[in-house]
Amino acid sequence: MIHHATEENATNKQQLEKFDMEFVKISFKMMSQLVFTANYLHIPGLVTLLCQTIAGKIKKKSIKADRRIFNITNDYTPLSGKIRTN
Repeated sequence: MIHHATEENATNKQQLEKFDMEFVKISFKMMSQLVFTANYLHIPGLVTLLCQTIAGKIKKKSIKADRRIFNITNDYTPLSGKIRTN
């Protein structure tokens, strides 16, 4: 009985992982909105999944790419940008 339950749990986990991989194939804008919604509704598993996915998408990206992804305007002057990097 325990052996069967372990196999069933492994199968369920694989199915859940497959579902998660398909679920996060959404636009970045939708994913951002879902993070805020899941956080507001206190759904920690969904917040974690979405945040990990977003982190994976921006991992090893340049600052310019991150700004483009998050729609952040670079308002540093050349001097303040130079000071910031030193």
